[in-house]
Amino acid sequence: MGHLRSSIRKFLLDRRTLLTDVTDKKKIAQFLNSVRPVKTNHDLVRIGGETDGGYLVPNILDEIKYLFSPGVSNQTSFDEDCYKKKITPFLLDFTIYYNNQFNFIKKNLNTFSDDNNITLRDWLNSVNLAENENNLMLQMDIEGNEWDILDNIELSLLKKFKIIVIEFHFFKQFIKNLQKISNVFKK
Repeated sequence: MGHLRSSIRKFLLDRRTLLTDVTDKKKIAQFLNSVRPVKTNHDLVRIGGETDGGYLVPNILDEIKYLFSPGVSNQTSFDEDCYKKKITPFLLDFTIYYNNQFNFIKKNLNTFSDDNNITLRDWLNSVNLAENENNLMLQMDIEGNEWDILDNIELSLLKKFKIIVIEFHFFKQFIKNLQKISNVFKK
């Protein structure tokens, strides 16, 4: 545990994030103690590309029916690998024009829905999933917006996902956003 704490501290300091006396050291310690590797009973398998777009996931992909993948940009190797495993991908990204065999919506994942944005709940509802559907995977790389999305989402909605893969951004604002980051990791 000491190694993880010192690694996070080095990570923050390398990015010029200062831990000052005004920072509540007890809250920082509580957060750092809550973030640790968890051993599961599942082997891991790599899905996606060799670099960006590739992730280790629990090898329970035979239990997954649908993939929701916001923030795909032009990198779809993860989605393509899932498709090959008979998982139906739903892609979302406002920054690109995507023309492929997958279900794609040109919107941002957000905490509200309008012409350019959609909430996770509205996105799931738009594909007419069964109310008790819980064989979903979420793979999210939305360049910093993940914090607000996850902070505001209902836990019952997150529980529909058997696998959640998130690329977290902007840890250099760790201290400023400690409460939000703590809330997200508790969820």
